[in-house]
Amino acid sequence: MANDASYADFAAFVAARERGLLRAAYLVCGDVTEAEDIVQGALVKLAGRWDRMSDEHPDAYVRQIVYRDAVSWWRRRRAERSAIERLSLIHISEPT
Repeated sequence: MANDASYADFAAFVAARERGLLRAAYLVCGDVTEAEDIVQGALVKLAGRWDRMSDEHPDAYVRQIVYRDAVSWWRRRRAERSAIERLSLIHISEPT
């Protein structure tokens, strides 16, 4: 961020929108801790572009990041569970 005014604008944006972003992330991933991590990551990405985004639509930009990252987390989690289930089935099928 280029200056103190830009930082103050970003801080105000975060204070106003953080709870809604957390709710949105939680609804997608179903895990409070992961939702916090997703929102924090999205806000870091937004901070890097704040000087360009602050005059445009930062709400839409950061929500898109939150949803995409939450869906990616959910897919990774689903793939991990599927792999674990397959391994447990293989282990059960093997003669001892």
